[in-house]
Amino acid sequence: MTTKILRHFFTISIMSVLAFLFVPAIGGKAADAAPVHTNVSSAKKGGSQLITYKLTLDKTDVTDGRVEIGYNGDILELDSNSQGIGFSEEDVNVKKANGKDVLSYAFVNDDKKSAGGTLITLKFKVKDEVFKQNTAIDTQIISINNEDEEVLGNTSLSDTFSAGKSKLKTPEISDITQSVLGVYITWKKDSDADGYYLYRSTSEKDGYVQIAKLSLLSTYLDLSVDNKQTYYYKLVAYRGSGEKRDLSEESAPKSVTIKKLWGLLD
Repeated sequence: MTTKILRHFFTISIMSVLAFLFVPAIGGKAADAAPVHTNVSSAKKGGSQLITYKLTLDKTDVTDGRVEIGYNGDILELDSNSQGIGFSEEDVNVKKANGKDVLSYAFVNDDKKSAGGTLITLKFKVKDEVFKQNTAIDTQIISINNEDEEVLGNTSLSDTFSAGKSKLKTPEISDITQSVLGVYITWKKDSDADGYYLYRSTSEKDGYVQIAKLSLLSTYLDLSVDNKQTYYYKLVAYRGSGEKRDLSEESAPKSVTIKKLWGLLD
């Protein structure tokens, strides 16, 4: 390894300590600064959102470089990283800087290398508890060099995208009527919801008890009602199960007063 390359490696190592503390990221969807480019894509796997980040390099003569990639660790969980081009020495580590999780990638080649393609690929999982919001992956090019010639240095790029699941809509009871056998409750199903909890009380403000959990249906017939009694009903939508279960806000209560029908509700 030449003295020039060692000097570059030392210089960019010092600069990396300062990069995410003093250099602001540039917002926006486009992230290009020739000869480097970034791309962020999103995909669904099961109930999870997966984010793939790629940093690519146009075919360029290089000897060494260092890049830092910052992201919000409260939203994104790093699942894997891989290097695509292959240099004589490569180093990847993750640290905290200025409230971000930062992945640092440095490379040095023994000789000048004509390189092009994917420098690094990062794969993230969006954390289960995250609701839909905008976030960014910020790329700080500290330095990419061809011996004494700087190919690109001190450049900030940012990829902004939407991450997380949508919040469940507050359900609404569309109709509540007395039938011959009991009370018939209907509502419109939300495609984001896995099902609904139905609650009932004899008081509008409190005392609600769950009387049904429904996944496929958007109707319910309440048979256990008494004549001349007023009942109040509320709905709560749910998604998932266990600790990963999401709940909507409660629907506004709707009521019905039972009236005797042919002796069936005595």
